[in-house]
This record gives sequence, C-alpha cells and structure tokens, in this order.
Amino acid sequence: MKSQDSERYSMIRLFETFIHSLSCVCEQDSYLFNQPSMKIPFSFRLASTLQKEVMPLLPDSYFIDMAIAATTEAKALIPDILIHDRAKENKDVLLAIVCKNGYLSEQELIGLHTLKNSSTCDLALGVAILPQQDYLLIYRSDEMFVDYYHFYKEQQHCSFLKRREIGDLEIDEKQLNLPISMKKRVSPRR
Repeated sequence: MKSQDSERYSMIRLFETFIHSLSCVCEQDSYLFNQPSMKIPFSFRLASTLQKEVMPLLPDSYFIDMAIAATTEAKALIPDILIHDRAKENKDVLLAIVCKNGYLSEQELIGLHTLKNSSTCDLALGVAILPQQDYLLIYRSDEMFVDYYHFYKEQQHCSFLKRREIGDLEIDEKQLNLPISMKKRVSPRR
C-alpha cells in the first residue's frame, strides 16, 4: 500500500472511531442533551470515550488533552479535545475536536480550517450540539473543503450533508455587513 493510501486509510479509521465514540456518548449519556450548558460535560464524555477507544492503539507518547492549543497561529481555534504526541516539539496532532453549543460561525469554520493546516493535524472536526434537534452537526475540515455531516442521536447514524470550499468561507467573511435594525417601524396614527 502506498504511503498516501495508508494515510487516507488511517484518517478514515480515525473518523469511524470518532463516530463510534459519539454513538457511545449519545447512547450512554443522553441526559447531557437536557442540560443548560452541554459543551463541557459533552466534551469530557467524548474525550473519555475516545481515551478508551484510541489510546490503546497509539504509542505511549500520545495523550488526550482538553483545551490545549494545537498551534501558535492566532486565527486557529483552540480545540476542546486534542489527541497529540507530547514528546514532539512540533506537536504531531492526530485529532482535534472543537465542540460548541449551537452552530459554528463562518469565522469559526475558518478557524477550524486554520487549525487543520497550521498544526498539521490529521483530522480536525467541529461538533455543533443542538439540543432542539435530533442530530448533531459535524464539520470536517480538509485542505480545501469543509464537509458537513448530520449525526442522528437516536439512530446513531452519520450521513453526509454538503461540502463547501474554504474559498467560499473566506469570501463570505470579507463581505460588508450592513447594520440593519430589526425594530418595527411604528406608523403614525391617523
């Protein structure tokens, strides 16, 4: 198998392991979705599950840390969950996950992309925790794209939703935003 094929296979396996860990959290810790602020307990449970699934397969120098910067790049997001090699100066990052209560903004998607590229991260993911929905939204950053997936909590099934080019995000970010008032005009009485 070629090195590039082996790398792609490893990323697919890593994504599958992430999905399996997400399934376990949804099955065993579904009460988290009824809490007022889910990000921290959800991130912790996901990190704990990943610890059981991934760490036995990795060398001893790899660790799962929470809220540790993966890069010095200012625009990059700080991941909530980071699987990395602590022994290396350049922080060989295997997986970085950003969790958020609600959808990631355009700026945060660019930050996820920066995280992927500036830290040489194998897999950079975002998870939008949406309590009113029956799914979680997963963002998967690549060199050129951000893929969107729905992960259905009850069925524990992941399905591809759409793909956006990173260039589209950067163009959207630079668009002029006009401050439009949302107040209704009161018409004068006759």
